[in-house]
Amino acid sequence: MASFRKELPAIQHIKIPRWIKTNNTQKSMELHHGFSDASEKDYGAAVFMRVLDSSGKIHMHLLISKTKVAPLRTVSLRRLELCGAILLAYLLRYTKGVLDNTYAKLFLVRLNDHVGMD
Repeated sequence: MASFRKELPAIQHIKIPRWIKTNNTQKSMELHHGFSDASEKDYGAAVFMRVLDSSGKIHMHLLISKTKVAPLRTVSLRRLELCGAILLAYLLRYTKGVLDNTYAKLFLVRLNDHVGMD
């Protein structure tokens, strides 16, 4: 615990890039995919963007994410997975509305193996 407290001030040096490398020279910009997941205590979702620059290099960026704490009453894991999927749908709709860009294409990737259903 003492080492954690000693290293905690180093958190101010963490840098998270916010520029998604968009300019007049990119070839394409897509909302590439979203991901949601849940546990017994919480659930969350994230949306990623794929940018192809003029040199052909691909850049992937986390655009937006959100987490929520599970309700205090007992809820099945499948229901929490569904809550995560709904949260992802809201994030995708919000992100697409904010971007409102002719280069932005919305691709939803169905991730059956992460849903927890057979």
